[in-house]
Amino acid sequence: MVPSGDEAQNIIVQFENGGVTRLVKNLQVSGQLRNRTWLKATLDKAGTWKVKIVHDTGSSAVSLGSRDITVE
Repeated sequence: MVPSGDEAQNIIVQFENGGVTRLVKNLQVSGQLRNRTWLKATLDKAGTWKVKIVHDTGSSAVSLGSRDITVE
């Protein structure tokens, strides 16, 4: 949730494979009660990937969560 009237929030999506960040995507979420967005990423290596979601506040970065996925 982003409070109405606040500035857009910066969200960073990191894709890691083998402990190395291979792809980074940036999103902006505008102020509203609920917000939905889609992101397309091509993962070019088979194996286990970790996808991390981070809120970039400008002065710090706050982890919002992560998920492991398997690419075959």
